[in-house]
Amino acid sequence: VVTFAVGTWSAVAGLFSLESCPSGYESGGDKCVRCPAGEYSLGDGLLTPCLPCPSGADCINGGDLIHLGVGDWSAVENDGQLQYQLDSCPSGYVFSTNADGCVACEINFYSLGFRNESSVCAPCPTGGVCSGGDVVAFAVGNWSVVNSVWQLDSCPSGYAATTSKDGCVVCAAGKYSLREGVDHECVTCPAGGDCIAGGDVVTFAVGTWSAVAGLFSLESCPSGYESGGDKCVRCPAGEYSLGDGLLTPCLPCPSGADCINGGDLIHLGVGDWSAVENDGQLQYQLDSCPSGYVFSTNADGCVACEINFYSLGFRNESSVCAPCPTGGVCSGGDVVAFAVGNWSVVNSVWQLDSCPSGYAATTSKDGCVVCAAGKYSLREGVDHECVTCPAGGDCIAGGDVVTFAVG
Repeated sequence: VVTFAVGTWSAVAGLFSLESCPSGYESGGDKCVRCPAGEYSLGDGLLTPCLPCPSGADCINGGDLIHLGVGDWSAVENDGQLQYQLDSCPSGYVFSTNADGCVACEINFYSLGFRNESSVCAPCPTGGVCSGGDVVAFAVGNWSVVNSVWQLDSCPSGYAATTSKDGCVVCAAGKYSLREGVDHECVTCPAGGDCIAGGDVVTFAVGTWSAVAGLFSLESCPSGYESGGDKCVRCPAGEYSLGDGLLTPCLPCPSGADCINGGDLIHLGVGDWSAVENDGQLQYQLDSCPSGYVFSTNADGCVACEINFYSLGFRNESSVCAPCPTGGVCSGGDVVAFAVGNWSVVNSVWQLDSCPSGYAATTSKDGCVVCAAGKYSLREGVDHECVTCPAGGDCIAGGDVVTFAVG
């Protein structure tokens, strides 16, 4: 009676012979020997020696009690013997023969999973936060995986990609970006804008702006301003502008107006004014002067007539205040008082229509002259003269007073 603890035996020619050893053992002459700690074997046979424990596995108990580490493993046949092989490392690990199998990436490094003996954990992208393994968090930007590596696809508005295009950098104060992608930089703030907050925040105090091809462009300046490159410049004292646009330069203050405060704060002087378009731009024009004034380019606009002169209102650059009529009293402006006669306005000038009884018109017919002592007039109009008193009459008082002693 012969009993065998391990192995498969057979009797040949009256003698027992070892045919094979089970998994976890190797042949040791005429017996099966258990694989020691640090080694293992798989499958039955006499030609299945114990193998060193593969990197990344634990064979501390020997035999076929093997604890496979992190990763995907398979049993493959090599030279007629099954043995474990590490096929791949999961996301967050890389294969390292020095460190036995799959090794987790440390903080500030990452891996998306592959088996390559030359591979290493990749450095964390500039725009990411890597807490070890395969955990990568991105605060800004759109990212995708290319060849098991995170790649930056685009940065949002307010950011530009780093030089190496591995992260998004916010635009600093004084610069901005309106574009998305990785092929642009932060640009300098327009002269008329405020980029103190950086990013894509741009505020404009004056003007209408639009974004064209990712850049702010000045479209128009408001009334009181003119375009100064890429900003709106307020009209200085002595100048003004009306209406929106880029082709509305500040204009010299018109004669007769006050532009001391600049901008569009214009105080129009005496007269009737209108805003007319000239070469596509609105500007003020003096249309007429009121009664008592005349237009004078030398004196800036409408000028009041002085004493002994008058005006009844017109705009004519060659016009002047008219001299006071002979029969009138002119206290300046349009004030004309007539002591004698009937008068009317013809072509903005006072004209004598008729003189009353006792008067005759002057030679120039611009006033009535009372008949002197010894003469008289009983007619009205401007086409007669004072006549000599009749021999039987007394015209000592002049005018139309004639007295007769007899008859």
